[in-house]
Amino acid sequence: MSGIEPAGAGLERDYRRLMWAFPGRFRARHGDDVVTTLMEATEPGRRRPAAADAWHLIGSGLRQRFRLPAGRPLAVVAAMLITLVMGAAGAAAGSWAGERTFTPVPRAGALLQLADGLERGDAARQDIGGSASPWTPPAVSAQQELTTVWSPTAAAGRFTADGWTVEPRGPERFEAVRDGVVVSVHGVPDDGFGYGFVALTAWARPGAALVPLTVAGMLLGMLGGWPAAAAFTYRATRRAAVPAGLALLAVSPAVVALYGNLLRMLTWQPGYGAAYTVHSALTPGPYYPAGPDWQVPACAVAGVLLTLTAMALTLTGPPAPARSQAA
Repeated sequence: MSGIEPAGAGLERDYRRLMWAFPGRFRARHGDDVVTTLMEATEPGRRRPAAADAWHLIGSGLRQRFRLPAGRPLAVVAAMLITLVMGAAGAAAGSWAGERTFTPVPRAGALLQLADGLERGDAARQDIGGSASPWTPPAVSAQQELTTVWSPTAAAGRFTADGWTVEPRGPERFEAVRDGVVVSVHGVPDDGFGYGFVALTAWARPGAALVPLTVAGMLLGMLGGWPAAAAFTYRATRRAAVPAGLALLAVSPAVVALYGNLLRMLTWQPGYGAAYTVHSALTPGPYYPAGPDWQVPACAVAGVLLTLTAMALTLTGPPAPARSQAA
């Protein structure tokens, strides 16, 4: 009668769904044999896989995804390098997500008015901008040449009246803190001719989610990197291996920079300026003492393009020789 499922069809379907824990190359070669063996070994009348069988299939599938071809030491080296690269990429993604939790920094003009107490038209010369760094998130900066003397005490009082907590950092320097934002103010009260100067830099303190998201991203990247490397080493041909090796070489300066920022982030202490973020390493800047400012982001882009080339050659080229991967 139509509409009635044959006996055992639901059980077989469940077994085949569990086989998705295995990589595709294993399912293609051994999937039918495994399902047939399981069906023959199952007691009559069972409609769902036993819990022990289900967990065994899932565990075996995950082991297969992490298994590398036997007798190929270069595959192990490649897998380790790819895992490190994916970990760096995951840390950068987690760091970027963590920065989204920072308190927005107020506009530089509003902060400068608290620092100098002047209407903007009364300034001799004003410079408002921001700074992009390959180590920390962008900061707001401003400086002001005054036509009168500058009073640090009066400036600190204006910040206090606006709800900021002022912490002295020297005779002509203080920090104002509010809602996770830090403003460092310093200046010259009098240059000897009745003129003053004031400058400030503002940044956001890291949120509590920054480090956990960064570490979680790194771990997820590494967990995905090893099975991705295993899948590539089983399928890659010689012509795909060349761009893959070049990709690892090209991306290495960016990976070192990302892990360098990760180490700085984990060792940063409050009170030592802006916190470090991993993804900031991809911002153009003088990260390395030699080389152009765009060196790190260009290496990252080159690595991605070469990786895509290797993947395209793997998917479109002739299949690699079959290698045994029995359960």
